[in-house]
Amino acid sequence: MQIHLFEPSGAGGIFQHSLSVARTLKRSGHSVTIHTRRRHEEAPKLEDCLCPCVSAIGRGPRRVALAIAGIRYFVVTLPHLLSTARRSDILHYQGPSRLPLTLPTLMVARFRGMRVVHSPHNTFSRRGSALELLGLRLAIRVATTAVVFSEHDARRIEHWGGKPVIAPLTMLDEVEPHRVRRWRAQWDATSDEQVVLFAGQIRRDKRLDLLIESARRWPNDRRLAIVGEDKGDWSRCERLARQLGVELQSSVAFVDREDFIAAVAASDLVACPYDRASQSAVLALANQLGVPTISSDIGGLAELATASVPVGDPQRLTEVIDEVLQSSQREAPRGGREEELLHMHRRAYGMC
Repeated sequence: MQIHLFEPSGAGGIFQHSLSVARTLKRSGHSVTIHTRRRHEEAPKLEDCLCPCVSAIGRGPRRVALAIAGIRYFVVTLPHLLSTARRSDILHYQGPSRLPLTLPTLMVARFRGMRVVHSPHNTFSRRGSALELLGLRLAIRVATTAVVFSEHDARRIEHWGGKPVIAPLTMLDEVEPHRVRRWRAQWDATSDEQVVLFAGQIRRDKRLDLLIESARRWPNDRRLAIVGEDKGDWSRCERLARQLGVELQSSVAFVDREDFIAAVAASDLVACPYDRASQSAVLALANQLGVPTISSDIGGLAELATASVPVGDPQRLTEVIDEVLQSSQREAPRGGREEELLHMHRRAYGMC
């Protein structure tokens, strides 16, 4: 029996989690194939599991590029996937990306008699699309089981008529000490100074602006560092920092896996004051590395964080940052909870 992990983006937290799942399954003797985008992030020690069968979205007008990518998916990728999978195999679809393609894929695989598992990662539409949310709900009902990462999402999946299994959200987390030292030097942070890190995509709903408002009340020995790719909100946040006189230690660009992990490990606290979320790969990674965390009390974030705050409250955010930095000691790295990860996935796959 082959386990087919289908993750079409090839980058970011969902891809890294898929690699972590594949590594755990492979170490336990299961046969795993990761179907992903042709241009993907590095997959250390898992290259033999990769099947780069998903075409990237090309250049040109977005609607045209999306249409072409969709045609390629149905003409090339989906037939390839079905030709390599047997009825006795398992298809585990990771992520909400390209949701119009998700539902047909799950339906065809289920029709063929395969066990179909879906990990949506988000149980809401980031674009606020009612049609997209309907597609997600239908996909959950088509899947045999749904792997989720919080009690919040499990309750929502059950309400939609699905069968959730809660598993830990994990990342590949090997830390290279020289990269950690390099980040501390780049942030101009001595061992006596504290770094609060905002890590990941800079989008309006991630609320970097709340951290900037909070930072103007911080003591002089505390730094605000930003590591991540701009997704439309950096200019606004940078202007706000200048207006408030807040100094930012920023690396606004895509950061590779090794450097991203090292940045989280180099920080003293990771903050995720999001407006909307189901879970957070950043919080999961910080937990694995033993770094204290703060999140908004939204979705399943509070289940992952050291402490949580009300949504959109910079004053309370400041107070809780002070409390956590004063009271929380850095813990030893916890690792990726491989035994629990394996057990819950075997359960979702009908193996136990």
